[in-house]
Amino acid sequence: MPKPCGFNNQGNTCYMDAALQLLTNSTFIKEAVIKNRQQGPITAALADLIDCHGKKQSTTPSQIKQLMGQKHRIFAGFGQQDSHEFITNFIEDSHREMCPKPTAYEQIDYENLPLEQAFTKFNDYNLKFENSDLQQAVQFTLVRFYECSECFEKSFSFQIEQQLVLDLDFVEDQVKPVKVKKQYSYWAVDTYSTVIEKCLDNYFSSQQVDKKCQKCNCQQKHKAYPRLYNLPQQLLIVLKRFGSNREKISHSVTFKQQFSLEKYMHNHQKNGFELEAVSLHSGGCWGGHYTAYVVSDGQQYDCNDSYVSKTQIDYSDSSAYVLSYKMCEPVIEEANLDELAV
Repeated sequence: MPKPCGFNNQGNTCYMDAALQLLTNSTFIKEAVIKNRQQGPITAALADLIDCHGKKQSTTPSQIKQLMGQKHRIFAGFGQQDSHEFITNFIEDSHREMCPKPTAYEQIDYENLPLEQAFTKFNDYNLKFENSDLQQAVQFTLVRFYECSECFEKSFSFQIEQQLVLDLDFVEDQVKPVKVKKQYSYWAVDTYSTVIEKCLDNYFSSQQVDKKCQKCNCQQKHKAYPRLYNLPQQLLIVLKRFGSNREKISHSVTFKQQFSLEKYMHNHQKNGFELEAVSLHSGGCWGGHYTAYVVSDGQQYDCNDSYVSKTQIDYSDSSAYVLSYKMCEPVIEEANLDELAV
């Protein structure tokens, strides 16, 4: 991919500029959008921005601002908004242009089928009603396994996701704070750091849930744990930095240029993912600034609205918010499968 084109700030639109850098520099999202650019105005507008990379120093994404503002009131004005929310809404809107919402759904039952047959039925159903090139690029399936605490009956369910949203709250309970001096401050403050593998371990760990047991025929406590049944072409990982208390979690999470999700697959299938873009947020919950990292043709870039410059990505940047990885050749890693034994 060529050098990224900068996006001019239209007035507190840095959140949108960072989101657009991620969307337009993610290989499989880009391919789906270009292929379907005639399907609707939002998809076409993003395809036009993709065409600007390598050709223009900067451009103003006013058409996307207008179109997204017409569909979502929060994007209509010029207040600071959330880049993750913009990414999520854009993918849904573009998907709907490629695949209009069905008028009716059918009831599907796969409870008594073996896992492989159940997934085939589940997947065929979803392809029938919810299928677009963009959705196929970003979506993946989680299989959640259950075990009744009373009778030990085992069951499972499937769930389609488009992002891995990783909690950061657990970090404070598992690691000790590190004293650091923040820029422009005379005081040392407590901060926390972890690695993305710990966040993934937490996401895929077992939990106790209430669920109706078919054998007991009543609500029972179940041990539940999720696994990846299949993988997306473009993996979006969200570090959950904004909680319900409206405070930002600024923990440093070390991520990688390449990594594997093999240990979280239900069948331990080998795989690999390579970093392409990161949406970053600096500042607090009620203000701040969005920028983006982009990897293109082996070069790493810092994208700050209309300004694009070469950089070296800080893989422990506490501003990292949304990560975009493309599927690549399997990555060889030491996977301690015993860590997730259930």
